[in-house]
Amino acid sequence: MMKKALLLLFALTVTGCGTQNFSATVTRFHRDLPPAGETFAIQPQQDQRGSVEFDTYAGTVAGQMVSAGYKPAAPGKPADLVVEFRYGVDNGRSELVTTPLFGRDTYWQRQNCARVMPPFDCYVPPVTNDIQSFTVFTRWVELSVTDTRKKAAPPVKLFEARAYSEGVNRNLPEVVPPLIAALFTEFPGLNGETRTVVVTPDCCGNKSK
Repeated sequence: MMKKALLLLFALTVTGCGTQNFSATVTRFHRDLPPAGETFAIQPQQDQRGSVEFDTYAGTVAGQMVSAGYKPAAPGKPADLVVEFRYGVDNGRSELVTTPLFGRDTYWQRQNCARVMPPFDCYVPPVTNDIQSFTVFTRWVELSVTDTRKKAAPPVKLFEARAYSEGVNRNLPEVVPPLIAALFTEFPGLNGETRTVVVTPDCCGNKSK
């Protein structure tokens, strides 16, 4: 029980991409992805249109698309691919971590123990527990890629992906970039696979402190 509590406490301290590895669960679906070199444009969904914060993350997504071999569409020119991107964090849930607190036994108990198993000291069983409460948040990003080149037919969605992680840090500017990095790790990934992706502190242009 104590080992489990310590592992949970360690996991909760991993907050972002600054000084610790960042772990995320990533699920991806894709079909008929075009060859590298197509142009793309990034669009928000309705609830995040006009957001300056979205534009910041869109720059990170654009960098990952370029690394994957695509090209930003020229201003005023139609894009071959439309990339829709969303991000968010939930309201969190409470988690309790219980750690047993040990106390030394009495003088006479130590004397009796010493006669049985010297030179070891003796400890009484846990007399109480240290209980700490944490709020754990689920942070997530979603991304899709739609082919808009066939003007005579409805647009075809080529790629859908979601990445999420849990932790005590709900500061989106710190957690969204590593989530994006995890989503694009080994892009496009295996179709229909859900996997855990670990990205290093330099995943997002941040230097370790």
